[in-house]
Amino acid sequence: MRIVFMGNHNMGVLCLKRLIDLGEEIVAVVAHPDNDDPHETVWYDSVKEVAKSHGLTVYQPNDANSPEFVQLLSGLQPDLIVVVSFRQILKKALIAVPHKGVINVHPSLLPKYRGRANIAWAIINGESKTGVTVHYIDEKIDTGPIVVQKEVDILFEDTVATVLDRVTNMYPNALAEALRKVKEGYKGSVQTTEGTSYYGRRYPKDGLIDWNQPAMSIYNLIRAVTHPYPGAFTSLGGKNLFIWAALPIEEPTAGEPAGRILEAAQGQGFIVSTGRGKLLVKRAQLEGDDEKEAWQLFQDCNWQVGVSFS
Repeated sequence: MRIVFMGNHNMGVLCLKRLIDLGEEIVAVVAHPDNDDPHETVWYDSVKEVAKSHGLTVYQPNDANSPEFVQLLSGLQPDLIVVVSFRQILKKALIAVPHKGVINVHPSLLPKYRGRANIAWAIINGESKTGVTVHYIDEKIDTGPIVVQKEVDILFEDTVATVLDRVTNMYPNALAEALRKVKEGYKGSVQTTEGTSYYGRRYPKDGLIDWNQPAMSIYNLIRAVTHPYPGAFTSLGGKNLFIWAALPIEEPTAGEPAGRILEAAQGQGFIVSTGRGKLLVKRAQLEGDDEKEAWQLFQDCNWQVGVSFS
């Protein structure tokens, strides 16, 4: 098939490489404009650079749905468009260009977690599973018929990085299986309406910790936005404190106000009261300083048991 690939992120890189390895005819690669999100820290590989290293034609439109760009893609006569982590929402005219349709590789078990930041949201919500869904794109967001779906466990000790790595490595095989089905004429299975959910993009400010929440909920937030993302944070003495690793402790706090340091555990960290249970902070970073083991940070800052975060 003649394929136009539209992608971003490590997920996009792995899927583009799989298409190349499969010998598919990639007539164009559509990447994001350079620095299209000035607020983002780019820690992942570049789809554009991978495409160029293989001699593929690369386009970086500010608006992939513009009549001019739709006409350009139409002139390439693609059979299929493959979308992987591409941020722009495709509209009717673009979706209609390839006669076999447009397929998208999405990091959730649709119809749950349509939208963005799907893995982080799943961890925040305490899900025990997530996965990968390859589906046809229609005019709504992540609602088209499902071609392939694969699930993976979210373990208690997982962070967003470990789940993201596991899911990312599933992408190429899921795409390859979907391509076989598309070539055979499979039109996908209609998504059910049961369990449908939609979540939007997350921003650094969304990492603010509410100590009135249960310890488990705070733990889920911390591991959902830890490295490589901006991190969960609280404040003390007018400075933000980023908490990169922690563990919930299912013990009563004997009426202590939420957010108070209850004790320091030598070699382990310090323990904070929450709305239900306690949280052992293991690694943290004071704004403007280096990340440290929480026990070392407690000592370096001369904190005392009884001080409270806000």
